[in-house]
Amino acid sequence: MIPFVTGTLAAAAAFLLTRRYLAARATRTRLSDDAIRDIETRGRVELDEPLDLREVEQEERRFWEEETWDESEEW
Repeated sequence: MIPFVTGTLAAAAAFLLTRRYLAARATRTRLSDDAIRDIETRGRVELDEPLDLREVEQEERRFWEEETWDESEEW
């Protein structure tokens, strides 16, 4: 009886995880026809907004200045 219940629970979990994976996969951004035309004409396509390099530099600087680092205990 216990192996049957365990097997049923494992099968149900696998089924639910597969459904969740397939649902997440379906909502991912795919290339549209316009994006493919851009690739054909310009040789590249931008799917996301370009990075603001000044903002990236400021965030990196803030990280290194504010982060506290523990000194190594080994010598």
